[in-house]
Amino acid sequence: MAVLNHSVGFAELTPDALTRADVNADGRVDSSDALDILRYSVGMIDSFKAEQNTDCTDKAVASFDRALTKVSDKLPSYILKESIKSDVEDIKLSGAVTVLIPSSKLREMEEQAKKENSLDRVYTRVVKQKSDDSVKRMIPRIDLTDLSKFKSVSAKETPNGRYVLTIIFKDETNPKANSPIVKATGLGSYEDVKKELEESDGVEGAKSTVDSLTVTYKNCVLTCEIDSDSDEFLNIEWSADILSESKVTTAGLTVWMKSSGKRGARYLDFGY
Repeated sequence: MAVLNHSVGFAELTPDALTRADVNADGRVDSSDALDILRYSVGMIDSFKAEQNTDCTDKAVASFDRALTKVSDKLPSYILKESIKSDVEDIKLSGAVTVLIPSSKLREMEEQAKKENSLDRVYTRVVKQKSDDSVKRMIPRIDLTDLSKFKSVSAKETPNGRYVLTIIFKDETNPKANSPIVKATGLGSYEDVKKELEESDGVEGAKSTVDSLTVTYKNCVLTCEIDSDSDEFLNIEWSADILSESKVTTAGLTVWMKSSGKRGARYLDFGY
């Protein structure tokens, strides 16, 4: 039932469950997987296609490395779809200046700040071939020479000769610039997020001070579909949950904010 609910958009599966749910090994989780699970549960079939596939992780990783080299050399065009969702769970304003503000007005300001800092947007753009070095920056930079850095790395080969490589990252709190998640997705490191807060919260030249900050990336999963014959990317998709808690002071006003959200991107229609 969980797989069926996921296939129609009623529920989301965890990265681990998403990998296991692709029982027909076609690189997607949809109603056909739910149907196969139902058939298995009533004894109509005794195994899944995914179980019949031999492990091809080593081959897929090698193909991934060759695909990265080809991308760097040819700088293909592609369509990029990015999604950003952020919900402010709680926000509090305090500091010396708040004693001059009526409590009702303060609550109103907090609610307004919640709305302004909450986002739910999807962006789509076409990146032209060899337009600039944007392809090098956007394509995942993942070093798969040491698989122990990741929670899991697995692969399947589809009937039409494609590798589906799934990388599940370990959760990270206050990640550094060289963290696997930051390098693979382009999400900000701890220092990047801190700098952004310092610059974005400035008021009329007053410098903002980040009193405290915690950034956590969870449930980050990246899936690549690669043509096993040409070693070319066909589809790349990643998503990650983001939790943050910050306390920033600007001109005597301190803003404490706790938020959660999700970021993701999909690269498709590669043109070499």
